Amino acid sequence: MIGGERDIVVGFADSELAYERVDAPRFLVELLAANHLAVTDDCFPLCFPDDIPQDIAHRIVEQYVLSFFRRYLAQGQTGGAGRLRPVPRTKLTADPQRRPQP
Repeated sequence: MIGGERDIVVGFADSELAYERVDAPRFLVELLAANHLAVTDDCFPLCFPDDIPQDIAHRIVEQYVLSFFRRYLAQGQTGGAGRLRPVPRTKLTADPQRRPQP
């Protein structure tokens, strides 16, 4: 899951609640200084001058998504390229070993 620190539509607290409900390997990325539409092609009307630039937000999301896909869709066939690590301008909460509770 990826949520914006400044999201005024779906507050980041809602992303945290959703993360807590996942009963499987889970990852939560807080995109700092990001609003609800930070990763769209046009953030109007929810973009503000001090928000993270959209091109940077796009690159950050791309890094996380590609790592996630490499890890889980390539099923470890990427030689370690699928490790999810924190990147600048984010906070990462991860529980990659979480297993469903009986």
